Amino acid sequence: HATSSMLVADSDLKVIYVNHTFATLMRTVESDLRKELPGFTLDGLVGADVGVLYKDPARARAMLAQLTGKQREELTLGGRTFRIEANPVLADSGERIGTVLEWSDRTQQAAMEGELQDMLKSVLAGNLEHRLALTGKAGFFEGMSRGVNQIVDNMADIVAKVQLAASEVYRGAKEIAAGSGHLSQRTEAQSSSLEEQTI
Repeated sequence: HATSSMLVADSDLKVIYVNHTFATLMRTVESDLRKELPGFTLDGLVGADVGVLYKDPARARAMLAQLTGKQREELTLGGRTFRIEANPVLADSGERIGTVLEWSDRTQQAAMEGELQDMLKSVLAGNLEHRLALTGKAGFFEGMSRGVNQIVDNMADIVAKVQLAASEVYRGAKEIAAGSGHLSQRTEAQSSSLEEQTI
C-alpha cells in the first residue's frame, strides 16, 4: 500500500509485481500510453518484459541491465511526462536479483514548468502582458499561477508608475528649459536696453 507507483522486475527484467498505486496510475493513463505503445495493457504487464513500457525496449533493457545504483530519467509517452526512478535489487551476496521502478506522472508539473519558462522569457524581453492560464488548474498549480500573475501585475503597475513619473519629469524639464529660454531672452533684451540707455 505504498503511495509510490512501483513495479518490480526479476533479474531477467520480467515484471513480477506491480503495487496498487502503480496499477491505478496505469489504468488512468493506459489509453494515452497505447497511442505510442499499441500493444500495452495493464492486465498483461505482470509476466511481460519491462521493455513493453518503453518506446525503445532494447535501449531500456540495456540501461536497466547495467544499472548499479539509483537512476532517474524523464520519459514522454502518449502526451504524458513520467519520471522513472530505477534501483537495482541486490541479494546479501551482492548478486543482482531484480530491479524496482518507481513511476510518477509529472504531466501537470512539466506543463506548468513550460508555462513559467515562457512567461519568464516574455518578462525578460520586457513584455509584461503575458499571464499564466488558470483554466484546468486546481490546488497548488492554480495558487501558484495566480501568485505569479499577481507578481507580473505588480511589476506592470510599477513600470507604468515609473513611466508616468518619467513623463512628468520630462514635461517639467521641458517647461524649465522653455522658462530658462524666455528668461535668457528677457535678460538679453534688458541688457540691450541698458546698453542703449547708457549710450
